Amino acid sequence: IGRYILCVDGNARLESGSIPGRGNSTYEHSVDVMDKLTRDPFQASLRTSQILHNQEHSPGKVLSTDGKETSTSSELYKQMYTTCLWANIIPFLAELTVQHGVLLYGYGVYYMEKKRRRKEREMSNSDGDEQCKDEQDETE
Repeated sequence: IGRYILCVDGNARLESGSIPGRGNSTYEHSVDVMDKLTRDPFQASLRTSQILHNQEHSPGKVLSTDGKETSTSSELYKQMYTTCLWANIIPFLAELTVQHGVLLYGYGVYYMEKKRRRKEREMSNSDGDEQCKDEQDETE
């Protein structure tokens, strides 16, 4: 399996094999996932476009990831869709967890205040009932 290595200057080169000493497919999968999660979508689009144009075997045609011949733009759209989806998972989940945390905290405060008011009302009602009984006893 060939693997593209992106260099600092933006050029890509095909490297066969895997990382020396890291033949574990789990390691390669985790590196791949971390790369997807931490990728800058704009820079990735520039690099992916350059790689796809270098891979063209006929004008505007490239082999897709599933091995079929497809247009370069179609393959670029597919790869960039997945890149943007993966790259935005962390900010989305971070925002989602913060929002849910704030909502849960707010609901907890609301519930505790509601419970406190109910107890105060019950206490004032029970005090009022006792005072009424005391007044009735005094009048008799």
